[in-house]
Amino acid sequence: MELPLTSVASTLEPQICLAEEGFGFACLPLLAVRRQLELGTLVSVLDAYIADVGAFHILWPASRHTSPKIAAFVAFMAKTLFADPPPSPGAVNHLPRLRL
Repeated sequence: MELPLTSVASTLEPQICLAEEGFGFACLPLLAVRRQLELGTLVSVLDAYIADVGAFHILWPASRHTSPKIAAFVAFMAKTLFADPPPSPGAVNHLPRLRL
């Protein structure tokens, strides 16, 4: 009797690599696979079924004036995390937009 193979990974990199090598499906955040989607090494297959992708929060200690480094980091993350994804056939875009 041949048993099914199972793989467990606790970080994104092995999941991305296994998916790219054809070892099955992976549920990954867009920010982790944007480059692979653009290159075509991965394709999104369940876009029409994504109802909610969740939220991403950036927290920092309150102060009277926002540090320029924090402001630059938040601006970078907003641009990087919530950039328009590459188009997928039949895709429905449900990505949230970050409000600053």
